[in-house]
Amino acid sequence: MHSMTGYGRAQASAEGVAVVVEIQAVNKRQAEVILNLPDSLTAWESEIRSIVDRAISRGRITVNLNLEFTSPEVEPISPRTVERIWLARRSLTSSWMAPSI
Repeated sequence: MHSMTGYGRAQASAEGVAVVVEIQAVNKRQAEVILNLPDSLTAWESEIRSIVDRAISRGRITVNLNLEFTSPEVEPISPRTVERIWLARRSLTSSWMAPSI
């Protein structure tokens, strides 16, 4: 049996947006995903939850996701900002996604 307890942290940035993701996992028979997202990403909650759900079969997984707009010309609601966040997320996916926990 593999340990269900762990912690990981990844960060990436793309064109004025910095993303930091921290994931904590503890043993639990059922799968449970707890997301802590900034208000600007609540619309993406179901997609983020789906990504995590596909990677786990059991355990309590807590995901803390933080955004920082590092460029003054970045507008948090603009379509370009959404694209920048998406690119950063794709970069992080390969860093922190394990095939299965």
